[in-house]
Amino acid sequence: MRGMRRAILEWGGLFSLTVAIALISYWAVSIQTRSADITLTIPLGHSSFDLRMRGGTITFCDNVFNLYFIAINSGPGPFKTTPAPVTVQKWNLPGFHYRRVYQLDGTSNWSLELSLLIPATVMLSIGGYCFWRLRRNRDKRATTDPVVRKTL
Repeated sequence: MRGMRRAILEWGGLFSLTVAIALISYWAVSIQTRSADITLTIPLGHSSFDLRMRGGTITFCDNVFNLYFIAINSGPGPFKTTPAPVTVQKWNLPGFHYRRVYQLDGTSNWSLELSLLIPATVMLSIGGYCFWRLRRNRDKRATTDPVVRKTL
């Protein structure tokens, strides 16, 4: 079991740090140029959601074409579309924006926008944790295992 745990921690750490470096690199490129924009549609059963990466952010939404509608109606002041939405929910934190617009016919449009630095920070933390656990396990084994102690 120790060998498997070690392999999982090593590969998990390497994968996490690789993804973090890729996210930080893409963030740096995407804030400089529009040619790095990515839009994907991800099917989930009978529905789907869209993912858009541009301008240093990653946006999850019900449909990319609804983002303009959501942005218009999430701003300050009165609603600017006809028919006007019933309610608008907004949660804003630095690097995190959630918006949901409810319409009269019972449908809603939603979007979740994150800075790419947030998942990069999470992946860096996971990678650091994996390598910290590897080092802790190695140091612990070196002090308790007599065979390892003789070879050191």
